[in-house]
Amino acid sequence: MNKIAKIVFRITIIVATVFILSGADCHKSKPPVVGPMYGVFIDLFNHAPEATIGENVYIRGDVRDGLGNPQAGIWVYFTVTPDSVGQITPWSKTDPNSETGFEARVTFQGRKGGFAVIKGAVRDAQDRDTSADTINIWVRDPING
Repeated sequence: MNKIAKIVFRITIIVATVFILSGADCHKSKPPVVGPMYGVFIDLFNHAPEATIGENVYIRGDVRDGLGNPQAGIWVYFTVTPDSVGQITPWSKTDPNSETGFEARVTFQGRKGGFAVIKGAVRDAQDRDTSADTINIWVRDPING
């Protein structure tokens, strides 16, 4: 019977170890711990796929960590390609509580007709993009102009 007790004891230890290492929900932090910049993801949104020359288009977006939690205070840098089509707010910090997802309004304004690719990027300390997203806007002449 001593052999059976040893086997049961070993199985119990193995099951307990697996349970502890599996990370039960009772050990998750609230709010979740946010990792380094490489663990964030950016999404940009735009309600208008086209704009007339001179019209302001307000860009919305959010930055989330790997668990899907919105992140505040992350710098997002914006560019427009080609830059001759229009101009955009160069940067803003994220604010999940604002209507647009940013502390300051991010505005694109078309200067001439054409196709604009707007990129928002989160950068690391070496100024490398760690996460980026793009949206496209067609800039056209005013209908009555």
